[in-house]
Amino acid sequence: GLVERTDVSQYRLAVHLTLACIIFAYAMWVARGLAPHSADPPSQQLRRLGGFTVAFVLLQIFLGGLVAGLDAGLAFNDWPAMDGAIIPGGLLVQQPAWVNFFENPKTVQFVHRVSGYLLLAFVLAQWVITMLSKAQRQHKARVLLLFALVIIQAAIGIATLVLQVPLGWALLHQGFAVIVLGFAVAHWRGLVGPYALPVEPASSR
Repeated sequence: GLVERTDVSQYRLAVHLTLACIIFAYAMWVARGLAPHSADPPSQQLRRLGGFTVAFVLLQIFLGGLVAGLDAGLAFNDWPAMDGAIIPGGLLVQQPAWVNFFENPKTVQFVHRVSGYLLLAFVLAQWVITMLSKAQRQHKARVLLLFALVIIQAAIGIATLVLQVPLGWALLHQGFAVIVLGFAVAHWRGLVGPYALPVEPASSR
C-alpha cells in the first residue's frame, strides 16, 4: 500500500505535474485577460517571446518532475560542476540512448541543470530586447520582475541541490516554480492584451 511505497513512476509524476501546471496556467491566462490592462500590447516579437517563455517554464517543470521521480537530486550534489566535471561522464550509458533522458538519474539532472541555465539566458535576452524596444514601461517592468523571479528560482534550486534536497527546500523549489509560471503567463497575457469588450447591438429605431 501507500504506507510502504511512496514512490511513483517518474513518467507519471512528470506528466501529472505538468498537466496540473497547464490547467493552472490556463486559469491565470483567463483571469489576466479579464483584468484591466494599463498598457497597450507591444510588438508581435515581444508577444512571441512571452509565449516561448511560458512554454520553456513548463518544459523545465516537466524536467523537474523527472528529477523528483528518479530522486536524481540526491546524488551529484556539487555545483557548478557536476560529479567533478562541467560535462560529467556516464550520460549516455543506457541503450537506446534516448532512454537516458528519462531514466538515467545523472542525465536527467544534467538536462534539468542545462535547461535552467538556458531559461535564465532566454529571459535575460528577452529583458534586453524589451528594454531596447518601444514597449511601454509597464511591459519593461514586468519582464524585469520575471527575470528576477527566475534568478531566485535558480538560486533556490542550487541551494536545494547543494543541501542534498531537504524536504523544506524541495517544496520551496517546487512551489516557487508555480509562482514563476503564473507570473510568466500573466506577463504573456499582458503582452497580448485583454479580452475584447462585448459590443452592444445597435438599437433599432
